[in-house]
Amino acid sequence: LRALVERALLQPATATYRYTLAAILSSILLSIVALTLETVHPFHEDNLSVFEAVDHILLVIFTVEYLCNIWVAPDRRGYMFGVWGLIDLVSIAPSFLALFAGDIQTNTLLGGVQIGFFRELRILRVLRLVSAVPTLRRVVGGLIGSMPGIGAIAFLLTLVYYCFAVMATTLFGPDFPDWF
Repeated sequence: LRALVERALLQPATATYRYTLAAILSSILLSIVALTLETVHPFHEDNLSVFEAVDHILLVIFTVEYLCNIWVAPDRRGYMFGVWGLIDLVSIAPSFLALFAGDIQTNTLLGGVQIGFFRELRILRVLRLVSAVPTLRRVVGGLIGSMPGIGAIAFLLTLVYYCFAVMATTLFGPDFPDWF
């Protein structure tokens, strides 16, 4: 069973991986469509049981995928505390909070926080697209890797802005005291 799960989640060259990726991407897209349709209020209220069933099915799919990723990860701790594992966890945690820690009569969580807030955090499942699609992972990895360079550029632009602000204040301040 472990070898099958490894093929499905870790070996992009296999057909099992492609089928799993297609199933996960389809689940993410279904989640996006369901969340979008929930904003159409007459339709949402009329089909509330369908929306709840879809939400629970998607939660099971995303949870099983997350747990399987932990199970077959070469570095379990690295996955769980890495960017991709945290994105996967953040996408399912709000649903579990609303499901298990909520009081249905008062529609609140323990401590009085409204459940609706945590249910709305399901939109974070869209972030799973980034963790599920390898090309998006490379783009995000490149962006994160370039942060020091982006910071240096921001600092340089701040210096240039500062120089021109001082020059403008010195040159035009006496003539336009209301602006400077």
